[in-house]
Amino acid sequence: MNYEPVEGVHYIFDRYTFLNNILQDGNFTNVSFVSKHDQPRKEDDIRQAIKLARAMYHPDRQQRSGEKMQREAERMSRLIDDCERFLTNPELRSHYEAKLEDFQKNKPEMVSVNGMAIINLGEEVLDVNSLLSDDIVDTRDFEERVKALTQYDEKSTSQAQSLFDAMGDNPQIRDLYRSALTKKLVYLTLLEDAAWAKIGVINRKNKIDGHLTSSDTYAEKVEESLKKISSAGIESEFDRRGDSARIGLSQLPLLLNFNPVAGNSPAPVPATALMDAAQMSEILAKLKQTARQNFEIRADYVRDVSRQKQELLGALVALTPVTTLNEPQPENPLYYFFLVANDGNVLLRMDLDVSTGQSSIGHIFNDPVDVPTLKKQVFDRNALLVERNSEITDILVEISGAAERIFQEHKHRFEKTEPLPPAPQP
Repeated sequence: MNYEPVEGVHYIFDRYTFLNNILQDGNFTNVSFVSKHDQPRKEDDIRQAIKLARAMYHPDRQQRSGEKMQREAERMSRLIDDCERFLTNPELRSHYEAKLEDFQKNKPEMVSVNGMAIINLGEEVLDVNSLLSDDIVDTRDFEERVKALTQYDEKSTSQAQSLFDAMGDNPQIRDLYRSALTKKLVYLTLLEDAAWAKIGVINRKNKIDGHLTSSDTYAEKVEESLKKISSAGIESEFDRRGDSARIGLSQLPLLLNFNPVAGNSPAPVPATALMDAAQMSEILAKLKQTARQNFEIRADYVRDVSRQKQELLGALVALTPVTTLNEPQPENPLYYFFLVANDGNVLLRMDLDVSTGQSSIGHIFNDPVDVPTLKKQVFDRNALLVERNSEITDILVEISGAAERIFQEHKHRFEKTEPLPPAPQP
C-alpha cells in the first residue's frame, strides 16, 4: 500500500542547495554561491552555477568512467536541467521560492537537497491518483493471506462462541472465546487498512481524528471521517496538486493524456511557462468530480468492515477482565478506572461521575506503577482495574467500555425525579 510522493505537495527539491553543493565539491574559486535572497547579480550567479555544474557532469567527461558513474552523471544532468528551468525564469522562480520557503519553515524534514523524493511513512496521505482510476484494487488474495498470517478461522470462532453461549460462566471458555475474538480483531484491523487503501487513504492513523473512541461509536466516527475526506479532503488535495502542477513541479493525470482530436484536455503548456489559471481550474473541477464518484462507490467497503469491527469491539469490551480494588461504595457516584498493560504497569486512570455521566482522563502514569503498589492505596471512591488487550489498537476503547457499563448499571441510583404536583384542593 505505497504511494508516489508528489513534489510541491509531499516534499520539495531545494535546487539552490543542490547547485551550491556541486560548486563546493568542485572547489571553484571566485564563484558566488546562489541564493534565493535578492542580490544584484542573482541572475548571473545562477546561470554561472548551472554552466559550471553542467560542465562537471557532462557525458563526455564520464566516457571512461564505470557504468555506475555514467548513470549518476545522467541523473545529475537531468537535475541540473531542471534547476535551469525553474531558476532562470523569474516568474516560475518566484512561485517556486514561495513553496520552498513554506517547506523550509513548516516541514524542513521534507526538503530534499539531492533531488531524491522523500516519503514520510508516518504521515496519513490521500493518494488521489487511485481515485481517478476505474480499476478497483482486488483484495481477495490479500484477505486470504491475512487470514493465514493471523491464523483466523471463522469456523473456530463460531465454535468458541457456541461454547461461550452455553457455558459463559466458565473462565476457561471465556478466555478461549476472548482469544478467538482477538484473532478476528487483528484480521479485521489489517483488512481495514486494505479497505482504506481502496479509497486512496495510505498510512491511516489508528485513532479516528484523535477522539476518544468507544466501541459503540466506532462506525459513527468512521462515517464522520469518510464525509470529511469526501468534502474537504479531496478538495484540499486537488487544490494543493493543482497549485504545484501549475508551475510544473508535478503533473495532473489529465495533462498526461492530451487528445487534440477529442478536445477533452487543454493543449500542452511549455515547460518554462505558468499554466493558465482558468484552464487549471476547469481541469481540477473535472478531477474532483471523478474522484468523489469513485470515492463514494468504494467507501461502502470501509463502512462494512467498520460495522463488523464495531460489533467485535463491543463483544471484546464485554469480555474485558475488570476487578475491584476496594470495597464497593454503592451510594458513591464517583469511580476510578485504572488501565493496566500486559507487563503489569498502570497506563492511565479514567474518572467517572455516574450521577452526571461525565468521564475524563484523570491521570496518565509516566512513571511506572505496578498493580501491587496500586492495591496498597486507599481510595475515597469506587476503584476498578481494567486489563488491556494489546491487540486493540485504540488504548481507550476498553477502559471507556468498562466505564460505560458501570454507568448503565448504576445510573438509576442517581437519577433525579421530579416531585409530583400537589393534589388539587376541593
